[in-house]
Amino acid sequence: MLRRAFQCLTRLANPPVFVITIADGVARSTKGKAPASWVHDCTSVATDFGISRGHIDGVRTLHGIALRFSPDICEASHQRFRNVLAAHQIDRR
Repeated sequence: MLRRAFQCLTRLANPPVFVITIADGVARSTKGKAPASWVHDCTSVATDFGISRGHIDGVRTLHGIALRFSPDICEASHQRFRNVLAAHQIDRR
């Protein structure tokens, strides 16, 4: 419960540029603009790791776009999502 409260506060302090929501194992862009091919690849990663729900926030940092994950997304999958993002070369400015 504390993780979810912390996550809500973090989202308020640094709002996401885009949000990918995973529902029933299918990824969808629910805020902002993310390449459709990357969203499709997120579905593949979610399927590989058995992730049925959760969300991924793309947040702007000094070094570009960083990903912030909901607690529903296992830590073992985080790097794979980052690798897929890098492969699609989303504008990091």
